[in-house]
Amino acid sequence: MMEEIFLHFSGPTSALPTLLQILADFASAEALQFTPRLKDVLLRVLPILGSVRDGQRPVFANAFKCWCQAAWQYLGDAPSELPFDSDVMSFMNSVFELLIKVWTGSRDLKVRSSSVEALGEMVDLVTRSQLKSALPRIIPTMLDLCRKDQEVAFVASHSLHNLLNASLLSESGPPLLDFEELTVILITLLPLVSVNNGKDEHYVSKGLKTYNELQHCFLVIGLAYPEDLCMFLLNKCKSKDEASIVGALSTIKHLLPRLLESWHTKQASLVEIVKSLLEHQSLGIRMALAELIVVMASHCYLSGQPAELAVEFLVRHSAITDDDLNDLGTLKNEYFQDKRFEMKVSLAGLSELRAVCEKGLLLLAITIPEMQLVLWPFILKLIIPKKYTGAVATVCKCITELCRHKLSHMNPLYTEFNASNDTPNPEDLFARLVVLMHNPLARGQLATQILTVLCYLGPLFPRNLSLFWQDEVPKMKAYISDPEDLKQDSTYQEIWDDMIINFLAESLDVVNDTEWVISLGDAFARQYDLYAISDEHSALLHRFLSFFSFGAIAKVEDVDDTYAALGIDVWLCCKICSIQLLIEARINALVGTNMLGRLLHVQHPTAKQAVITAIDLLGRAVISAAEMGISFPLKRRDQLLEYVLTLMGRDQNNDLTDFNTELLHTQSLALSACTTLVSLEPRLPMETRNRVMKATLGFFALPTEPSSIVESLVTNLIILLGAILLTSGEDGRSRAEQLLHILRQLDPYVSSSLEHQRRRGCVAVQEVLIKFRNLCSGGFGALGSYPTFTMNKQINQGGTRSLSSLPSAFVLPSRDSLSMGERTMAYLPRCADTDAEVRKVAIQIIALFFNISLSLPKQKAYVNDIDLESSYSALSSLEELVSIVKREASVDQTEVFQRVVSSVCILLSKGELVVLLHSCTSATCDKVKQSADASIQAIIMFIIRRGKELREADVSSLFSATESGLTRGRAAKRAHLTNLAFTSDLLSFHCWKVESLREVVRATKR
Repeated sequence: MMEEIFLHFSGPTSALPTLLQILADFASAEALQFTPRLKDVLLRVLPILGSVRDGQRPVFANAFKCWCQAAWQYLGDAPSELPFDSDVMSFMNSVFELLIKVWTGSRDLKVRSSSVEALGEMVDLVTRSQLKSALPRIIPTMLDLCRKDQEVAFVASHSLHNLLNASLLSESGPPLLDFEELTVILITLLPLVSVNNGKDEHYVSKGLKTYNELQHCFLVIGLAYPEDLCMFLLNKCKSKDEASIVGALSTIKHLLPRLLESWHTKQASLVEIVKSLLEHQSLGIRMALAELIVVMASHCYLSGQPAELAVEFLVRHSAITDDDLNDLGTLKNEYFQDKRFEMKVSLAGLSELRAVCEKGLLLLAITIPEMQLVLWPFILKLIIPKKYTGAVATVCKCITELCRHKLSHMNPLYTEFNASNDTPNPEDLFARLVVLMHNPLARGQLATQILTVLCYLGPLFPRNLSLFWQDEVPKMKAYISDPEDLKQDSTYQEIWDDMIINFLAESLDVVNDTEWVISLGDAFARQYDLYAISDEHSALLHRFLSFFSFGAIAKVEDVDDTYAALGIDVWLCCKICSIQLLIEARINALVGTNMLGRLLHVQHPTAKQAVITAIDLLGRAVISAAEMGISFPLKRRDQLLEYVLTLMGRDQNNDLTDFNTELLHTQSLALSACTTLVSLEPRLPMETRNRVMKATLGFFALPTEPSSIVESLVTNLIILLGAILLTSGEDGRSRAEQLLHILRQLDPYVSSSLEHQRRRGCVAVQEVLIKFRNLCSGGFGALGSYPTFTMNKQINQGGTRSLSSLPSAFVLPSRDSLSMGERTMAYLPRCADTDAEVRKVAIQIIALFFNISLSLPKQKAYVNDIDLESSYSALSSLEELVSIVKREASVDQTEVFQRVVSSVCILLSKGELVVLLHSCTSATCDKVKQSADASIQAIIMFIIRRGKELREADVSSLFSATESGLTRGRAAKRAHLTNLAFTSDLLSFHCWKVESLREVVRATKR
């Protein structure tokens, strides 16, 4: 047959393509018979190659490809027989050169593609020297074709794989390319990996084949240069190019099992890269990460905290709900926070990501023993958070598998469970899971999975409960086993909810453990915020809370526990009460019948805390109702305040004698409850305000330890003062009076001899002033760095309505009502305090005061008393100083104080200056000597700069103050007394109109 075909080679050229195709098919079908005749074929084909046109070249190239494949098959079946002599090798080299130099440069894509395909099969049949010289030409051509459509890209990537294999892994010698020369290949191929890694049907036959060939290329390079390739891929993961990152992650996933030993030293670097990308917004990167996490886990690359983060990543994306997929806003804000969001692509991709993560979690739990140590009991924490609700079905499947494994190996569940401090307790787990059973048709057979996992977690619960579930759970699972049958009954949801309620009720009955029942109720209340008002689970939770609260009380026998249970009853009822009638009825039932009054006799700290929290929640329920548009006053507010102060354990006649942690925690909760109550209507009467302040201000005198609870308590006290300021006045004038009242009550702590009291007092002053400034500017800002509290909207809106028709001068307080002179003198000594933090805050206080004062109206008599331009300049200087002090720790204290005094000297009006000097006695005798001396120096500066402005009547009273200071200062050091005397001399000199002043001063000195 071959001879007959050879005879036709001398015929017309139009028959050549057919003849070559026959020979190519023969070679593919009968490699062992064709290969020995390859030399005869080449002798007849080579002479006509130069005249072949572009239209016929693909046929010739395909024939060469098939002949080379036949030769390799022949070598594989008969390795001892060499089919090629020197002539054949010479022929092959000639064809190789022709394809590289001429055919691959053709403009016809088909010619280039078929030529590259043939070259890919010839690379092992030419000499190494010829191959090395051809690399600079052939590699760019192959890379260019890799970027074309799927068919061409597959051909090019397959040929590139063969080329790399022949160049880097040949047994005939070392690699023909250094790693640096390979970087252009790597850089080109990485983005192509991400393009060809699609999961839809279109890519299964084409893109996936190309993807595999590309990964074969990376594997060949990795086998030759494992560490260099690993570092290259890790660096690409740090780049900003999404395609390169996805390609690098996919390549690592593919190569890790194959280069495991070579990459072992890079384990820590790989883990860090994965951690750094867990929050990346790209869908492609998330998909690649999800797949890589499973591979790394299966090869023991993940453990400890990185493993937990990886598991949480999988759970987060398993929690994607069908509603999320249909909500464009959620997709953009939650998953794609970038500008390259494409709806159609993202919907399919996000659904696929969810599926990949769900399968990944199950693989970790079922097939990787090492990950079971990571998952248990950590995975239990992922049931509670609201953001993971959509993943609970998958998480329950994982827990079930973990429990099966543990029980099969006789490992008790509670050993590791009790050893983990941050794992949710069984009551929290039960409260969460039983509510999530609401929908029997939920995705992933959620209700069935929950019932199954409850049975497996039975050893964590009271024994009677576990036994009851073993009998009851199969009945419930049977009812929802056939979803299609369930849908035929229109009342299935109502029946199912009743079954769940009965399940909970009977569970409580069989437990017979009061503490556990109360703890379960507490868990239900804590998780209330996990469900929105419109959430389908909300109605069922309300039934749980209402049923549970009264059922729990009936089971309690101990007196203290009974009162605590009543407190929890209030707590739970407030959680479900958001309508005025319900809240008022509850308050009347508890306060009007003195039920709550009986709770005042509880002794155990936990019981006290429960009752205080219950009262706090009553107030918050009123606030929540107001936010829903249902505003009403809390009529028994003052009585509830009395209850809180009583439970707090001190009143105005008590001293702080007990500093145990539980008492401090109780008092901190009480302060928070007081804040809630004073924030409600009706406005706080003066008597109640004084009662609350007398009962609470003493907490500023607490010692510094235990620091965590004391700091929290002091913070709550400062927030309370802000609430009192906001809710105790009707207009600007009364608010200013309230401000001064609070500030004067804080003076003993601001001027205390103890640093921590001065620090607390100054911080409190600063935060109250910030609140007052926000009031004057029309807003209700947060108290600086302290937590905010919710205001009753009716107070804010009502205040605006009642004052809107009045002149602004009436609504805002006047500058004169702030007693600027007195207040400045009260805080000026602190600007020179020995404590750096006190100095910083004190300077901010003075700046705040003058900032507020310049925005307020002044009485007409004093309008011309202040130069506004100079005042604003001085205020700017003062605020600049505040910034410097905040920013720089090492500044000259003396210079800072002098700059403060200089600014104040300009900012004070004449009347305020007189009041300041009248008020100097306390400052000059401050308990901190450094502050007292600085105060005297400040007074000297005031007198030097502005003493001539004083009138005779002013001076007489000023000498009285100075004489008082001298009298009080005789016990101090002589330098201090001399400073006071010098102040008197200066006062006489600058007020020369009073002739007898110097004699008075000298007499006073004597």
